[in-house]
Amino acid sequence: MAASDDRGPAILEAQWISFGIALLLLCARMLSRIYFVHRVALDDWAILFTMASDTAASTILTTLSVQQGLGKHIDTLNPQQQLRAITYSWVGQALSIFTFAFGKIAIVLFLRLRVVSIASNRWHKWFLYSVAVSLLVTNTVCVTLVFVQCRPVKKLFLSTSPGQCWNPQITTGFAQFTGVYSALTDMGLAIFAVWIVWRLQMSIQNKLRLCFLLTIGALAAICAVIKTYYLSEHNAASVADFTYGQTNVQVWTAIEQYFIIIGACIPCIQPVVVATLRRIGVAISSQGKENRYALTDVSGRPSQSFRHSQKTAISTIHGVRDMRNARELATGSDENIVPILQPGITKTVDMRVDFDGQKSRSNRSWGNNETEEEAITPRDVLRS
Repeated sequence: MAASDDRGPAILEAQWISFGIALLLLCARMLSRIYFVHRVALDDWAILFTMASDTAASTILTTLSVQQGLGKHIDTLNPQQQLRAITYSWVGQALSIFTFAFGKIAIVLFLRLRVVSIASNRWHKWFLYSVAVSLLVTNTVCVTLVFVQCRPVKKLFLSTSPGQCWNPQITTGFAQFTGVYSALTDMGLAIFAVWIVWRLQMSIQNKLRLCFLLTIGALAAICAVIKTYYLSEHNAASVADFTYGQTNVQVWTAIEQYFIIIGACIPCIQPVVVATLRRIGVAISSQGKENRYALTDVSGRPSQSFRHSQKTAISTIHGVRDMRNARELATGSDENIVPILQPGITKTVDMRVDFDGQKSRSNRSWGNNETEEEAITPRDVLRS
């Protein structure tokens, strides 16, 4: 058999390289949350669960499948190798479909907890919830179809077994629909994040930077489209030569599922990146009026002047609906970064704090406004 007929190494390269990058960024995210923010929220646990599921469902099972012959022509494998390779592959793919939903739910939780404020428009929350539920339902149906397409189920793993299967185009067609819907939700969540960020009070340059960081996960949509294209190429020949014909689908499935994790982690690692750059001697300068104060010292911990000014900052924020939000504003948290949107008579708070420990003032006015607005800096958003 020619070396070019063994696609197993290509599958493993895609799996393990994607896994390594995702694991590195996940560790940076958790370090940021534990060491700098001192809080692990629900979305962090969700992305940890997604990573564990991806590792077990895809990376480990796919590696075992390659060891049994995935990537080679099926007629070069003995019956035992065929059974194991196909079984590991089908189970891994089915579980991977679930992990796609878990990863998107983690992103939804991130947007819900850190981009959409508690008191924002209720339709923002319903949009996010509907995306999460629809993904879970769609992916569950897709997995169900995989395992009910053959009777008995053993025939799905060993084609020579007695039994009957549906026309494979039924399962493939719904898998294509799932892939297209997954890509659309990636793009929809990215557009939603841009729309929210664009309403914040900050410079255009900073808005563009935040939009870029929050939409990196949309690259998973490209992977979903490519994977769907290879699914559309499935025919009787590729189904008969399952271990060889599934290669491209396996490769892009791995890349897509880890891109979801990568996109979910990149917006959360700014404190670790800044601290690392400072430790190696790279100067981090703040530009513009929005970033004239230093929140951290050279080690990345809150600076002494910043710690000294926290009590002053909190004491000057009067009339804020929730003191917890005031405390998070002073500590640079991004838990509520979007201005509260509620109709009626509200108060506009124009606050400025000098974090050199010298000045602090707050100007307040009442009016029949539709929104309550507070100045937001990019650092407030990115310290997550």
